[in-house]
Order: sequence, then C-alpha cells, then structure tokens
Amino acid sequence: EDKQTINRKSFIEYMVYGARYHFPADPGKPRMGIPTAHSAPIYSQKILSSFGVVWPWEDFKNGVLGCTIVPLYPKLPQACINDLSLYAIFAAFDLIRIGNDEEKILAIEVLEKQLLLKV
Repeated sequence: EDKQTINRKSFIEYMVYGARYHFPADPGKPRMGIPTAHSAPIYSQKILSSFGVVWPWEDFKNGVLGCTIVPLYPKLPQACINDLSLYAIFAAFDLIRIGNDEEKILAIEVLEKQLLLKV
C-alpha cells in the first residue's frame, strides 16, 4: 500500500511564510459575517484589535458587521460554524494573512498545536 503523507511541519512553515502572498486578504466592503482572525471569539479575548476593526467572512445569515475578507473556500464559514476546531485553524490562518507580528505568533502556536497532533 502506497500511503502518501504530508510533512506537517513544512506545511505550517509554508502557511506562515506564504499565506500573505498566495492568499492575500483584500478587505472588502462592510458586510455581515462570521468573525475571523483576531475577531473570532477564540482569539478576541487574547488579542486587542487595532482600531476596533472587525474582520468577518461574509455570511448574510450570521455574524457581525465588519470589513469582510474572502475565505479560502466559499463554504468555509458554514463548515466552521459546525466545527470549532476547524474554525480555530482557519481563523488562525487569517491571523497570518492580516495580523501583526504578535498576532502571527499566536496563530503559529495554534496551528502547531492543532496540526501537529498525532492522528
């Protein structure tokens, strides 16, 4: 059996150094959505957002008003509503995309904790 695996440490390194360039977060117009990055509930208590900016993934049925950013996949916001671990991972990924250095450090810690778990 030929089983392919991913080198998780290399994958995290790619996300840390490539996310801003390969998946830029171009802020959109103010819209309702599911909070991500430092606005996500899991991180909002740990990070004081700069200037009170809220970053949501657009979702007309749920969320808060803020400057939207495009999620990596169109159905990601709905998937994250149903899976808090997935939400933590992709909100951390967005911290890397739009966050400052301090926020990136927190995101890296979360990604390492979530993605380096043995399965």
